[in-house]
Amino acid sequence: MSVLVPPPGVEVFPWSGGRSWFHEGIVFQTIVIPRVEVDHVVELEEVSLRLIGERKRVPALVDVRAVRWASSAARVRGGNAIQSEVRSAVALLVESPVTRMVGSIFIRVSSPPMPTRLFDTEGAALAWLQPYRSVEP
Repeated sequence: MSVLVPPPGVEVFPWSGGRSWFHEGIVFQTIVIPRVEVDHVVELEEVSLRLIGERKRVPALVDVRAVRWASSAARVRGGNAIQSEVRSAVALLVESPVTRMVGSIFIRVSSPPMPTRLFDTEGAALAWLQPYRSVEP
């Protein structure tokens, strides 16, 4: 399993479940823990707010390839209106076909308030996020 790696010179914000950084108008977040609880999502929200600063809404590329389980509270919090206040779109990197299937069903049923898609590759996810990119300083 691979994980997103920040480019040299970018400030990285570690948190209990991984690390996050802001680069070229996109928030990058890696989750490296196998079990995600709602407390992790709240912590991730706080890191996101620090990363985006004065920017309004920015797209996020979230690497969830290491996640094997997420509580229902974490899944609901991760796709709610609070997230849409800071995120213009979310691309989730997944690894297994089972994760893709379950994720696709969850996205359809939960109807996140921002565009959300699953991807197998970082390149495809970044290409999809480009129109949502933050161009503010």
